[in-house]
Amino acid sequence: MSSRLSISVVLATYKGAPWLNAQLDSIADQLWVGDELIISCDGGLSEDLEIAERFAKAHPDLRIRILSGPGLGVVRNFEFALSQARREIIVFCDQDDVWKPGKLDLYRHGFREENVMAMLHDASICDADLHVIEPSFYQSHGSKEGFWNNLLRNSMIGCCMAVRKEVVDASLPFGKIPMHDQFLGLQAYRMGKVVFSPKNCLDYRRHGNNASSLKSSSLQNQIQWRLQLIGALLRHSVPKQKAKSR
Repeated sequence: MSSRLSISVVLATYKGAPWLNAQLDSIADQLWVGDELIISCDGGLSEDLEIAERFAKAHPDLRIRILSGPGLGVVRNFEFALSQARREIIVFCDQDDVWKPGKLDLYRHGFREENVMAMLHDASICDADLHVIEPSFYQSHGSKEGFWNNLLRNSMIGCCMAVRKEVVDASLPFGKIPMHDQFLGLQAYRMGKVVFSPKNCLDYRRHGNNASSLKSSSLQNQIQWRLQLIGALLRHSVPKQKAKSR
């Protein structure tokens, strides 16, 4: 294994213009030569595309790929963008957050351990203007490690997560799932080790129009979503050399 792991940052956008510039600026200085940034603008929205294209033009030294998403919602947009990622480590990125310095360095260091299939970090929950509401997502959410804990109550939010490409390869196409990040996190547990780092690497912006919600869903929806996840996990086998008991 190379001592210098390459990274694909996968950013899915949809009506992200109010926040996209700040997110892209927070990413730019963390990318190394050989890394790539994939920006999938869902539905071909011109304003998102214009921002992405201006950013790419202003950073000719970075490897940036701008794609037109399938226009089928956040899960399918991420599914499409992830299918285009080519690097060893794949980092999920939402359009409305802001990265703190050292986020990608955390992943570069942590994934040197070969059996680590996914890594997560803590985040500050912020309002639309990035004023801190809760200093720790882990504490606010009651985050717990473990496959069964995260099947029952998910703590693996994509904006704070990265996985090895093997996890994505073993998980596409998704089929019917409630959200991509929980599914990929559970797949990572099936394949090896998942690390929850205590480091806070993100301002997690909550502005009322987020694709994901921190509020509890109805019991009926929770049961339905977990049945979908279990069905997807049963449909997707994992490489035998990575499989492990929990």
